[in-house]
Parts: sequence; structure tokens; C-alpha cells
Amino acid sequence: MANHYKLSGHGIELEYTTGGRAGVPALTLKDNGVVRSYLPSEVTTDQTDLGTMVSVPLTTSADKGGARFGFFLPTVGATSGRRTPVTTSGVIQTYSGPGSVPHWPSTWSCVHLHGTASEIALHAPEAVPA
Repeated sequence: MANHYKLSGHGIELEYTTGGRAGVPALTLKDNGVVRSYLPSEVTTDQTDLGTMVSVPLTTSADKGGARFGFFLPTVGATSGRRTPVTTSGVIQTYSGPGSVPHWPSTWSCVHLHGTASEIALHAPEAVPA
């Protein structure tokens, strides 16, 4: 089963690995030149009837609002070392916070993403000396 995805479209490039270990970035997102890395604990995954939605915060302000990015993770059977072409959809949500003046409703922008999925070997966590 694929566990490593490289996707891009509309100024966004991302690399996402499922099943990684804590402390190692699971998602690296480049959005129009700005690079952000997210640890597994910072990545939200939700199972839906359409597949797994993966989402992360782009910007956050408790009183002013912010933005989130999410994408549907395609389920891909993959052979180790082989890349499988994939196409999926992403969405950018911008929202206002309670301190925003004027307060505005959330907006959503869709992003067409394409790239590859593959199966990679994940390194086992290093043994901790006793």
C-alpha cells in the first residue's frame, strides 16, 4: 500500500508520508515559495465516504482567523520502489476569528493536485539504551 505521496498544483507542492515516527515531519508543504513542515501530531486526518481528508493549519490567529489546507488522500496499492500516478483535490479554507472586523464568512478555494504515490520503507524508531 502506498505510504508516500508527492503532489503539486496551483503553486502548491507537498510531500506526505503516512505511518512515520513522532518527531519526523510527516508533511512538507510549499505554498507559493513558503515552506512549512508538519509533525504527525500536527496533521489531522478524517475518514470520509470520499476517502481520507488530510488537513493542516496554514496561518492561525486566535482573534483574527486564519487559513487551513486539506487534500483527499487517494488509496493506492503500490509496489515498493514503483511510483503510481495519482490525481486528487485539495482545498484552502480562510476564516475570520471573533476579533475580526468586519467579520466575514469562510471562503473555500479548490486546488487540483497531481503527482505520484509510492511505498517507501520506514525506518524503525531507534532503540533507547536501558
